[in-house]
Amino acid sequence: MQKCRLFHGLTKRGFASALGVREKTIKVWENNISQPTEKSLQKLVPYPSILNDSL
Repeated sequence: MQKCRLFHGLTKRGFASALGVREKTIKVWENNISQPTEKSLQKLVPYPSILNDSL
């Protein structure tokens, strides 16, 4: 997720804002501590390369 987020030029803060989650949540996902919920994954649809890497 991080590689694709960076490829799209998104900061953790910007990505979190776009998904309606906290920046800390992005850090947790990127460190594989937790996985995004189905609702969060649906919000990734505008970023298909991030979604494909997450599955």
